[in-house]
Amino acid sequence: MIKVLLYSQTQHPRLEYVIRFIKAYSNAWDLQRTQSKEEYLAFEGPSINYSQFPLKGSEVFLFESGWLYKKLKDYEQIPKLNKSVDFILFPTTDSRSFDLFAALFYLIARIEEYLPFPKDKHGRFPATQSILFKNEALNIPIIDIWVFQFIQKLELKFQIKILKAQINPSWSIGIDIDQFYKFKYKSIFKKIVGTFRAFILGNFLEFKQRMLTYTGIQKDPFDSYHWIESLNIEKNQIHFFILAGGNSAYDKNQAIELEAIKSIVDHIKTFAQIGIHPSYFSNIKADTIAQEKSLLTKILGGEINKSRQHFLKILFPETYQNLIKNQITFDFSLGYADQSGFRAGTCKSFNWYDVEIEYETSLIIYPLNAMDRTYLNYTKLTSDEAMNDIKQLFDSCMKYHGHFHLVWHNSSFDFKFEWKTWDGKLETLVKYFKCYNNNSRNES
Repeated sequence: MIKVLLYSQTQHPRLEYVIRFIKAYSNAWDLQRTQSKEEYLAFEGPSINYSQFPLKGSEVFLFESGWLYKKLKDYEQIPKLNKSVDFILFPTTDSRSFDLFAALFYLIARIEEYLPFPKDKHGRFPATQSILFKNEALNIPIIDIWVFQFIQKLELKFQIKILKAQINPSWSIGIDIDQFYKFKYKSIFKKIVGTFRAFILGNFLEFKQRMLTYTGIQKDPFDSYHWIESLNIEKNQIHFFILAGGNSAYDKNQAIELEAIKSIVDHIKTFAQIGIHPSYFSNIKADTIAQEKSLLTKILGGEINKSRQHFLKILFPETYQNLIKNQITFDFSLGYADQSGFRAGTCKSFNWYDVEIEYETSLIIYPLNAMDRTYLNYTKLTSDEAMNDIKQLFDSCMKYHGHFHLVWHNSSFDFKFEWKTWDGKLETLVKYFKCYNNNSRNES
């Protein structure tokens, strides 16, 4: 274990949070902080000086800009970026270095999402408003790149080797269930109206699909559960997020109290983990989450500690505060609906820091990197182009020893309609992910 001593005059929970985040990149070092200049100057091992002036020749100096400790309103005018260098935040006056700790905190604490911003039609923070998107850095894990470069600088300065920690598991897939079935187990009224509408409007393919499903000749198009099971993904790498309530136009799932739905849930839990998919308006309503979680817990017959927001609706800090109130430990919502990439700039999981109360919480965030509907509805990539993008994002996560999370939907197997060019794509991706795991084991 290599002891590394970091000096800073300032004691603040944000600094302690950032140090813990960086420390997690390796199991081979003991990164400690001191406010004692005397202790720091006397220390002969690897040294980091986070202040405004160098203190000794044998150190790695990080300029403390003061931006790590700013109030929220002060972030509305952050320093302009220098386009002549790679993307950095809070550069020094000569723009050859920057305040790594302040930049890291700004991104993972999602400071820009606490500030006023133009919302999309679902009340979300759009990717296009993010500083990473505007500077063409959304598709790379910029924080992980910065930290790897910083560790390399320490290694070169002190002739040491700091082995990077491996994340296990290194990837996972989340299946969002917005509707268990496309046609089955809906009210007679909805079935009649839907079938009549399809016929009158000349949607004969849908009409045929409905009739074949109702008569039992073919499976319901959304009934993809056994096929997903056949992918043989490890149970700790496959998560189903179930929409258990809601009464808006965006909450259309079957009632989970139905015996047929209970049967499906019982089957899913044999091969996957199950989390809550809080309904459309739940992102600011702790009581709604509580009701939906209670109902799903009763059906599941076990506790639920994972969640992903329906439509990825997150409002800082209310949404995460409400999840904590409902004993949610892991959240998989932190990604954009309109773009793939790294919303927080990292492929590492991390504890959410509540800027409102200046406290590192127990809620662990697993950022998501790509979602099927992002490509279909927003970026309009072909299925082959989407596969290439997903593989590149996955490769970046593996390069920087992170965790890659892919979002899919049980409804994305309806290959007769909008998903007609996507048949076999998820299977191809799973093989690609597993191949990396197998190669990694062989190399070790």
